[in-house]
Amino acid sequence: MTNPENLRQHVRLQARVRIEFKLVGSSAAIKGMNYREAFTRDISAGGVFIELLDTHLTQQRESVVDDFLLFKSQIDMQISLPVRDKPIHAIGKAVWIEKEVPGREYRHGIAISFTEIDQADRQAIDQYVLSKI
Repeated sequence: MTNPENLRQHVRLQARVRIEFKLVGSSAAIKGMNYREAFTRDISAGGVFIELLDTHLTQQRESVVDDFLLFKSQIDMQISLPVRDKPIHAIGKAVWIEKEVPGREYRHGIAISFTEIDQADRQAIDQYVLSKI
């Protein structure tokens, strides 16, 4: 059986990087969402894992965003790498949702794969990751 870690295209770094994100779409549940601040659990040139912690994506303006809507919607992100003055803008899609489970070490979060990102920004993330390994 193949280990999924061996299938990754990009090197991942476990790091807390500040990120702002919001869902994008025409649904009434997400149309008026504002950017939410959070931190990554890990980052690569291919995407990020956002730990939600106190930033609860699914409860804004008394509306609830279920997993179906999360997987269906694009996610707009502003990633603040510590080595850059200007945040990196990227669009992505949820590929995995991790639910908080009592007694487990991990917390609620979302794995996001980049679908739109400037090539220079992707390279900047890759250089950042490689410089920290």
